[in-house]
Amino acid sequence: MTLIQGAELGGVLVAMTSDTRQALAFKTGNDVKYVPFLDAEKSKVERIAPYVIYGGGGLTGFVNEVKKRLAAEVPGGQFLLDFRKPFEKVVEDLKTHKRFGKLLDDDTTAQIMISGFNEDGSTGVLTFNTGEGCSVKYKQHDHGAQDMRIIAPSADQLDAILKAVKYPEVSDVSEVAAATLSFFISIQAAAFETDAETVSETCNYCVLYRDPQTGEFACFEDSIKVNE
Repeated sequence: MTLIQGAELGGVLVAMTSDTRQALAFKTGNDVKYVPFLDAEKSKVERIAPYVIYGGGGLTGFVNEVKKRLAAEVPGGQFLLDFRKPFEKVVEDLKTHKRFGKLLDDDTTAQIMISGFNEDGSTGVLTFNTGEGCSVKYKQHDHGAQDMRIIAPSADQLDAILKAVKYPEVSDVSEVAAATLSFFISIQAAAFETDAETVSETCNYCVLYRDPQTGEFACFEDSIKVNE
């Protein structure tokens, strides 16, 4: 019930998009069934600091609890590495929480990615997936290195879409932000067309761009209907 896409270009770009579809989880024995909750659509990505974007899919209560605790741990945080140790602490604290601790061992509970710029202008991403032995992982990108990840409702559906949707050709680094956003919108449009109950037509996006010539930052945040 989640489509969250993230991309970075080392030292230049951090981008994240999400659909808005929410779902209710019903557990019967060992089986969990997710039912679309069409009246509760909400973005799953948010800029939580000037140079940091938070995205999370899965159980909304868990994803929001992590975000709330991070805000309390990092008041005034600006850069990605400001959140690394606090994120690790939040996960450790949740392990002893009466409600959320039980959810950490379930690999279907949540997937979280936090990407952004560091103070030295480098980019990186913090990722966390629930499941046995779960932990926060950090990856920093070399300058100009491209990285991408997608949290999707179905791996098979995503594989089929990626065979049909190709990343646009770019001739200059200044075109990367628009090309990445176009690519992600095309993926969500295909996913929506395939199964409108699990992926919404509304795409929310947040893009942070650092001009490699001047070092100046720009941020683009908005939503768009992918089928228009």
